Amino acid sequence: MDKGTPTARRTLAVSSLALVDPSGGAATIRDVLEDAKAPAEVRASAADALRRCLGLDAIPTLITRLKDPESQVREAVAVALGRLGGQQARQALEDRLPIEERALVREALQRGLTLVEP
Repeated sequence: MDKGTPTARRTLAVSSLALVDPSGGAATIRDVLEDAKAPAEVRASAADALRRCLGLDAIPTLITRLKDPESQVREAVAVALGRLGGQQARQALEDRLPIEERALVREALQRGLTLVEP
């Protein structure tokens, strides 16, 4: 993806890739999520797109992004993990909650926990 493309267009492209080519687009979406130079908005969109592409297989990658320096990315990851559900996602959200400093991210972690099925 061309880094000169406007952020809104890149965000839409990442989201669309998950819809039109879920299996083929997963690697590209993962690369965007892990690209520290990409705008936080684009990376946040990539978190949800990766969830849609890979389902439960996205959990390990998403868990690593709970430590992302960008709070917007951590928020999106928390909700994506909650939507995926399962014990591994729940545990990661519970582990992150007491150490998260940003209030909005803590709220997203709580939201994620409410989405996870027991």
